[in-house]
Amino acid sequence: MRSIRSLVVVASLLLGSVASAMSLRTDLTVLAFSSDGASALVQIVVNGPEGGGQIAYEVWSANAPVRERFELSSDLSPGDGSTPQTIEQKACVERLNQLAQVLKRRGFKGTTVQPAQCSKRGNLVAVDKQQLADVGAALFKAKNKKLAHDDLEVRFRGSNIEIMKGDVAQCAITQPKRDAPAEIHVSGTKGGKLVFVLQKVSDGDEGLLGMCGAGADGALKLLPLADPAPKK
Repeated sequence: MRSIRSLVVVASLLLGSVASAMSLRTDLTVLAFSSDGASALVQIVVNGPEGGGQIAYEVWSANAPVRERFELSSDLSPGDGSTPQTIEQKACVERLNQLAQVLKRRGFKGTTVQPAQCSKRGNLVAVDKQQLADVGAALFKAKNKKLAHDDLEVRFRGSNIEIMKGDVAQCAITQPKRDAPAEIHVSGTKGGKLVFVLQKVSDGDEGLLGMCGAGADGALKLLPLADPAPKK
């Protein structure tokens, strides 16, 4: 019986490893912020376990709509080794132009959509050096044994990630239960109008844990994270 149980345990571990290896992996890259610090442009790249992937862009904002999604490429393999593109070049161009309109409305500078790149599905959005510098400076960093950015501070209380201003908790994001450790990254725009928390689990898959946005009174409030419908 012991040998049978051991085989069952080993088989379970192997199946778990295979399932992990066969899963999709998502990479999130923050590219730019709006001039008022209330919105962020994010590139989302999904890599498939058998080839191909997906490319999308989302605009996250403190004001509704909180998330706007633009899917520009999808060639995940159906399992036979092929990677058929399911988003036509024309649709890619149309969605990029829609994204450009949103970026203009939200007040982004130093960002340029490149519809001509839809033929290759690469370098679809370009950002200038200032935007890259602002994104790098937005990450909360350790300071005096605290994780802080401008006048905001992060405190971990049990499963909650609390965004503090002084001794007042402005917003709390609840972490899910995990089977494996995860890296937590907190970023905040200039002026603290938008704060978001990303997690990266051990297999490299990244995800958005939560966002806080400033209301009319300037205080941060938890934002709804319903998956946005892709633009058609």
